[in-house]
Amino acid sequence: MICNENSWDKKSIFVYTAAYRPRTGYWLELGPARTRRPESEVIMRLTTRTRYGTRMLLDLAEHGQNGPVRISDIATRQVISIKYLEKLTRPLKRAGLITSVRGSKGGHLLAKAPKEISLSAIVSALEGDFQLVKCWDENSCCPRMSTCRTSRLWGEVSSTLNEKLASITLLDLLCDVRSDGDENLPSLCGAKRK
Repeated sequence: MICNENSWDKKSIFVYTAAYRPRTGYWLELGPARTRRPESEVIMRLTTRTRYGTRMLLDLAEHGQNGPVRISDIATRQVISIKYLEKLTRPLKRAGLITSVRGSKGGHLLAKAPKEISLSAIVSALEGDFQLVKCWDENSCCPRMSTCRTSRLWGEVSSTLNEKLASITLLDLLCDVRSDGDENLPSLCGAKRK
């Protein structure tokens, strides 16, 4: 049995079509509803920028211990296009998360130790301020803020999410991902496991 849900957001002219599969409990995206939201809109999901950017930084943490890592090597290992990774390097450099080395033996390195780079720093660099609802955005001035019954709830949920992202570092991810039975943990994880 498939249930369809259509929703319409007049501001962004965005139609979302999804199907719920009761057996698996998953929602599947059905339609090619790909119109752009205005940049002023706050979205609730993390984009591929954050997912791929996190994978890129994890790759740098794992393979950058012996020197700069080339984008082409990351692209091959992570199965992400070189052009997309090059787009991600700009905001990551601006945020001070990675550095570049020029030359024939050049590439990219983490600008900080993996234990000093939190997921919230990555999300902030690639997505901007991450709030679940627009009324809690710093630049927003909602006239209903004082009377809204759900405002505090959304603020607490956003705060909890941001705290959780701030508590997880690249080192945590690297060691957790690799500890699923893989005995070849990077040397970075030695101190973490003790």
